[in-house]
Amino acid sequence: MNLEATQKDERFHDLVNQVRTHADLTDADRASIALESVLFCITRRLAGDEVAELLERLPEPVRERFPEEPEADRSVDRRYVEEELARRLDVDSAAARQIATAVRRVLETSEAATPAILRELRVIA
Repeated sequence: MNLEATQKDERFHDLVNQVRTHADLTDADRASIALESVLFCITRRLAGDEVAELLERLPEPVRERFPEEPEADRSVDRRYVEEELARRLDVDSAAARQIATAVRRVLETSEAATPAILRELRVIA
């Protein structure tokens, strides 16, 4: 078993559990969707090495769902994130805003946060 992969899995599951708690979500699946949605939006705003650095911190099954975009899409903003969360979690805009804030707080204190993640979190969540 690959120790590094296991550690990535454990760190990701810890993040999911923190999101579940902070966002007051009912289960880990919904928390995972929220976390992945925000991370996906961050990757859309990044390009090149910054995307690779973020993706390298994710477990393989999660990383595979994230396309590497050739160019940053700066149109992805807070509203986009909240609409994505509302759509994927079937919640209203107020709940989506609260979930985005919870994910931001969890990521800001995470060892998985890169400088690029922290910079983009200020813009989108």
